[in-house]
Amino acid sequence: MSFTYTPGSAGNKDKLRFLIGDTDGDTYIFEDEEIAIALSLCSNDLHRSAAMCCRSVATSRAKQAIAIKIMGDISIDKTKVPQFYLNLADKFEKQELQEPIVDITSFAYLVDELGVDNSERVGDDEVW
Repeated sequence: MSFTYTPGSAGNKDKLRFLIGDTDGDTYIFEDEEIAIALSLCSNDLHRSAAMCCRSVATSRAKQAIAIKIMGDISIDKTKVPQFYLNLADKFEKQELQEPIVDITSFAYLVDELGVDNSERVGDDEVW
């Protein structure tokens, strides 16, 4: 098992780690192999993978969700941590649903001898 993170990397593993805030090598939550599993199960969709990871963290943290009050004003409350990750998962899923799905297999330009683009586009008649 291992942890790697390269800021600014184009790889989905590093992008996913950035999205869920799992970028510190000293306090990381997921191993590289677990990140790879999440990406694989979600067909490399970053927002769905992030939601899956957040739900996994919520499940894990729910086992440790306790509140302790020690003498006066000193207290420790971990009961809200699972809900935080569940809310974050919901936000990632909403982002995933809002992204447009674009599938372009080919396109062509119709440019005349003066360089004017006369190509037809979907929705041209509705916009102009």
